[in-house]
This record gives sequence, structure tokens and C-alpha cells, in this order.
Amino acid sequence: MRSLKMSKFLNLVMVMVATSSTTAMRECNIVDWGAVGDATTSATEAIIDAVEACGADGAGGRIVIPFDDSSRGLNRFLTGSFELLYDHLEFHIEAGATLLGSTLEDDYPLIPILPSYGTGRDVDSEQRYVLTTWAFCK
Repeated sequence: MRSLKMSKFLNLVMVMVATSSTTAMRECNIVDWGAVGDATTSATEAIIDAVEACGADGAGGRIVIPFDDSSRGLNRFLTGSFELLYDHLEFHIEAGATLLGSTLEDDYPLIPILPSYGTGRDVDSEQRYVLTTWAFCK
């Protein structure tokens, strides 16, 4: 009886290990989508493309801002606003890498007013800035 229980337990453990190894999180490294970490080239489109690649099918994944440990040291990625539009996405900045906010107002596009904003706040317009810290970049 005891060996039957142990056998069932071991079978369950093997199924769990097999299942966990087949559900590894997909990684979308922004460098693979054209980002350059030179602190001057905008990585916004590369980040948006990586988000789309990892999230569009609903499976999700990890968006990676990589650390370059070579002598090139391309570790500072400049970006404006972007949205994580899909479920099951993880945004991961590797140790040593930096995500820099652009100082250009044009890198923070206007979006339609959200109902929670109300009217007459901040800007006399039907548009609002994407939720960012633009005020702190000036």
C-alpha cells in the first residue's frame, strides 16, 4: 500500500516538473527589436514592438531591458511613453541597465481624456498626456 502511494506521488511530481518546464516565460529583448542603449537613440518603437510581439497572442512574456557587459557598454535606453497593452506581461530591467525618460515633449503623445480625469484640468483640450512624469523632465 505504501509503495502504491509513493508511486502515485512520484508520478504526480514528474507531471508537475514536465508541465513547469514546458511553460517557460517567453522573453522579448528590446535589442532584438532594434533598440540601441546609447542614451541618445530612442528605444520607444523597439519597446512597443517587443510588447506587441510578447503580448498580442495573449500568452504574455517578459519584456527585457538588457545589460550589455561587453566593452561597448550600451546600457542606457532612451524612451518616451509606451503602454503595456496586454495581460501577462512582465517588464524587466536587468541590473546595470537604465531606462531613461526623454526630455522631448513630442515623445509623450496626447491621448483622449479618460472618464476619471474629468474636464478642465491641466490642459484646455480634448486630449491629455499619456500618464508619465513629463513635468519632472523639464
